[in-house]
Amino acid sequence: MVDLKNDVGKVIAHTDASRMLKMMIRLPFSKALRQRLPILKYNGMLIKKEFGDDVKNKAYVIQKFNERTEEVLATVPKERLLVFKAQDGWEPLCKFLNVPVPNTPYPKSNTKEEFIQNVKKMTKA
Repeated sequence: MVDLKNDVGKVIAHTDASRMLKMMIRLPFSKALRQRLPILKYNGMLIKKEFGDDVKNKAYVIQKFNERTEEVLATVPKERLLVFKAQDGWEPLCKFLNVPVPNTPYPKSNTKEEFIQNVKKMTKA
């Protein structure tokens, strides 16, 4: 799962499992979008490998998601892992990466609404 032989830090995005599930079973993996953008077939294969055939089984998918998160937390040494929350902005990420904090605000793009609109545009094009 994680190559611990190198000294590169690892970043895991802190995501609520229920929220992730809602986005996972929505438009981005719809049949229409997969036909329009064949690269998304790969996403479907990854999801199937990780969660099995029934991604609508909410309890099972959330359990698997949380188990994977716990596996990462238990495997990667704490000093080499950042559990990143986008709402925390640049500072924890830049500190972890040992780079200066940019003078620009942390971007807030690809909101749920933007994402859904972009997916709708792609399926209509």
